[in-house]
Amino acid sequence: FDRGLLAFAASVVYRVSPHLAPSAGGTAVRAYVTGLPFEAADEGGGTLVQDMIPVKVRLQCESPFLDVVLDGKVVDVDTVEFFTPGISGTPFGHVVERENTTLA
Repeated sequence: FDRGLLAFAASVVYRVSPHLAPSAGGTAVRAYVTGLPFEAADEGGGTLVQDMIPVKVRLQCESPFLDVVLDGKVVDVDTVEFFTPGISGTPFGHVVERENTTLA
């Protein structure tokens, strides 16, 4: 809540790339989401609307359990970028590592 304004945009995630990442974390992921504010940079400089909006990404799974909130950034039209967390040592990570999931 900042300066008396609270707003939500109706949005839908329509694509995530890549859809798999190593359990060690650190992979840049782009989520393509409708309804994000974005303005192109111009020669005048200045702060862009997408740079004034704090973005949080929530990754959640019920079984195996995973619930993390990460910082993200609006990087293009309909595009949020965030970096995957390390999940080794978590219930989710144990299942992924046990199942020998591959990126291929």
